Amino acid sequence: MEMIDQAAASDLRPLLYGPSRRIFSVLVLLLVLLGSCAAAAWLWTNLEEFVETPQAHEVTSTMSLSLEDQASLSEIKWGQQKASDEIAELDRRIGAQREDLKSILDQIVVLTSRIDSLQNLGSVPN
Repeated sequence: MEMIDQAAASDLRPLLYGPSRRIFSVLVLLLVLLGSCAAAAWLWTNLEEFVETPQAHEVTSTMSLSLEDQASLSEIKWGQQKASDEIAELDRRIGAQREDLKSILDQIVVLTSRIDSLQNLGSVPN
């Protein structure tokens, strides 16, 4: 009788402890992903400050520039505006992904607590 109990207990150990290691790996992966998203968002917001040119540099009169230079200047300003718009869109997407990751992390925490409670119920002797 004791051999049957020991065999049953030894069969349950891998089932009880295996998934928690996988969940821990998934949690670590999600935390690394969340950290990299936060770092990317910070980089984009600070990069925008460095890319913007101060208004003081625009003191140069565009009237003294040739038509070709004025066209080039207008293209550069358009490119800067386009880049700024793209950065804002990327920042919005990163924020949305961050919210998605937070909800996934919350779900994983709930599932982990459920697994732990089930493991505790399984380890209580009858």
